[in-house]
Amino acid sequence: MSYKFFPNSLLLLLNKLWGWIQFVIYLALFIYFAVSLYSFNPNDSSLFVISSDPISNYFNKYGSYLSSFLIYFFGSFSCLIPIFFLIGCFHKINKSNFEFIFLRLLIYLISIILIEQIFIFYNINLNLFGENYIWGIIGLRLYGLYQNLYFDLLLLALGLIGVFVSLNIFSFFKLKLSFKFFKLKKIKSHSTSKAKKFDPLVSKNFPTDINENIAETDKIMLSKYTKPSLDNLNNEKNKSTDKVDKDLLKDDAKFIEGVFNDFNITIEVINIKVGPVVTLYEVLPAPGIKINSIINLADDISRSMGATSVRIAQVFGTKFIGIEIPNKEREVVTIRELIASSEFKKTGGKIPICIGKDITGNTEVIDLTRTPHLLVAGTTGSGKSVFINSMLTSILYKFSPSELRLILIDPKMLELSVYNDIPHLLTPVVTEPRKSVTALKWVCLEMERRYKVMNEVGSRTLENYNADAKDKMPFIVIVIDEMADLMMTAGKEVEHYVQRLAQMARACGIHLVMATQRPSVDIITGSIKANFPTRISFQVASKYDSRTILGEVGAEQLLGNGDMLMMKNGSSILRYQSAFMSDKEVQKMIKEIKSHQEVQYVEEIGNIINSDSENGINLKLSTEDEELITKSIDLIKSSGRASTSYLQRNFQIGYNKAARIMEVLEERGVVSSPNHSGKREVLINTN
Repeated sequence: MSYKFFPNSLLLLLNKLWGWIQFVIYLALFIYFAVSLYSFNPNDSSLFVISSDPISNYFNKYGSYLSSFLIYFFGSFSCLIPIFFLIGCFHKINKSNFEFIFLRLLIYLISIILIEQIFIFYNINLNLFGENYIWGIIGLRLYGLYQNLYFDLLLLALGLIGVFVSLNIFSFFKLKLSFKFFKLKKIKSHSTSKAKKFDPLVSKNFPTDINENIAETDKIMLSKYTKPSLDNLNNEKNKSTDKVDKDLLKDDAKFIEGVFNDFNITIEVINIKVGPVVTLYEVLPAPGIKINSIINLADDISRSMGATSVRIAQVFGTKFIGIEIPNKEREVVTIRELIASSEFKKTGGKIPICIGKDITGNTEVIDLTRTPHLLVAGTTGSGKSVFINSMLTSILYKFSPSELRLILIDPKMLELSVYNDIPHLLTPVVTEPRKSVTALKWVCLEMERRYKVMNEVGSRTLENYNADAKDKMPFIVIVIDEMADLMMTAGKEVEHYVQRLAQMARACGIHLVMATQRPSVDIITGSIKANFPTRISFQVASKYDSRTILGEVGAEQLLGNGDMLMMKNGSSILRYQSAFMSDKEVQKMIKEIKSHQEVQYVEEIGNIINSDSENGINLKLSTEDEELITKSIDLIKSSGRASTSYLQRNFQIGYNKAARIMEVLEERGVVSSPNHSGKREVLINTN
């Protein structure tokens, strides 16, 4: 029978109901077997005794027949048989594996017989049911085949192993071991009666078992994560910049001073710093010289020096002005040297992200937990996608799936699809814009659930919470590779969820990384920009795009291929050269990660996302929307008119919401689908 046409919530409900039915069956069998054996009377009529006296067994003849059968074959050890069903009840409560029930019962019965042999050898009389029923007939026949202590000890060992295997005792130890790994559910170390009041925060349309299934996924991920080897990354280093011609630098400094003199501006070159891509000349202008008069000469300096572009900006924290002139030969910064650096290793348990090298050649590594979110912009060929790869590489070389999980959103369907099936992913790479909205909504719900749990134990940050809890929660990093496609498809919804996450998600360990190749004001809105104090800009098309992403010009003068400007927490803007990472390196690294550990997606997240894509409505309607739909139906009934613009005018709402309401009304049979001219017919009776 195919279940693909059943709603996901119904399947989850049926699965949960079947689990409770199994629990009741095991409990009933335990009571039946235990009471039958407890009330056993050898004089009752049974399989081996014929008597006309009334049966004293509590379950009448059925209990008498069952107890006599068990005691005849297993003796006093038959009292262990009800324990099998009691253990089954505990497994169903803990939702641990207890399949193949008949095979388990057979192994358990054989194990009981094997353990019985050592009792027969030492004549340890349990005498629970009378002297004639101490040993079972099977155990006595088996003992008659041999009489050897060492063989009995071997059978005892095999019997104990059989008991452990049949009862799945190891799963109870496994549950304790799993505390070392993360779960996205509730904290069992703080499971007080008060804490039980908090269920996972879900909307009406989300299955309530989603976080339980995440926890079940984590139980499977008990194999130790092996971090990839650095041998997957290239170690090629361009040594062309190792030797610096100091005399040539001094000549260039004098030439720069001469160029400014031609424009009647007096400056003095104070310091020269050679970096991997550009050389920084720190100059001190004469008194009375305005900084803007120097910055406006950037194009003239570039022409005079024969450089592709020259950037002029104040050196942060000093009285100098920096003139950045491209080197004739660029140094290649590799991701391997950044990951192997001490700066990357000393970040501890935070989220280190390899940025690259600054103008002086020093390695720069930022902590994403302090950022706490990242906004990246850059045109095609500027190095933005390579930076995303190096950022993900930093994460994969630092964290196991139990410490950090990823949600990757790639509307372009090219850049991030290579990361599919790595164990860090919560769900496969999301490529459809509509599904991306649902993924962001799920993250918002997970954020609120985490805050409820953290509030219950009195923790203000995820770090403090994980320090005390046995059951630690992982970081979650959401990477959106192309924001423009999402904003064009569902701008208001995306902006709403992104804004909520950017404002609230830091303390509970959820961080956003957004990238776009079109940093215009309709993509990077004011509310989004205000909540991303740390921004990175690679080369952009115009100074207007530079102002949008950084708040000032300069990004349009970058050299491309990883040359970038970064604003840290809304303060200074510094220039870096990001690391280069080839596609071959990415593929080798991912191949090794996949070989070490299989992916364990949280299927419910994927099911919710796919379900949302199919019906297009369930996860987008709030209580206010439902009220609006009711009003819309009344309006259509009274007027006999149905159109998106008509709803906009009457309820003063935007186009997206009005169009969404019309789609709901179409599915509910209130209006028809639009015809060739875009008009809809009213399908309900009008007044």
